[in-house]
Amino acid sequence: MNRKQNQLINLILLINLICLSFSLSGCGKKANPVVSNKIEIAKVTDLSYNIDKNILELIWSVDKKFGAKKTKQPFELTHFIVYRSREKNSANVCKTCPVHFKRVAKISASSVVSGCLNDGKFNYIYQESLKKEYRYIYKVVAFNDNGLKGRDSNFVNFVIR
Repeated sequence: MNRKQNQLINLILLINLICLSFSLSGCGKKANPVVSNKIEIAKVTDLSYNIDKNILELIWSVDKKFGAKKTKQPFELTHFIVYRSREKNSANVCKTCPVHFKRVAKISASSVVSGCLNDGKFNYIYQESLKKEYRYIYKVVAFNDNGLKGRDSNFVNFVIR
């Protein structure tokens, strides 16, 4: 082989090596795509309750900007999950311990309380029987049709004696 052929082979090898290094390079960390934080999901901020004869009624609402204009159903939302913590009431309740919630109900976003589009909000209700001598804490979380969840609502906390 002559010198020009050697230079040509070396050049081709160098180009191949450069192309190979670009195709194999990267940060080394690959992960699933991350959902943008810019998607706003409804947050329940006004969770409240009424108790009548050991029947709990949780009440909350969602701002109308999450609803379609011609229907009462919030179009971005599909459902709400109601979470409950229930513990025997005792004098030594740990105020700094984490609260352990269990899912107790799934409420469809289409179950807006009839005629309750008040103050630009869609209103919802959940009812449940309560046991005496228990301490209850509830929260509600909204979910959209992509399975994304909103932030936890405020907590409601009470004891049934």
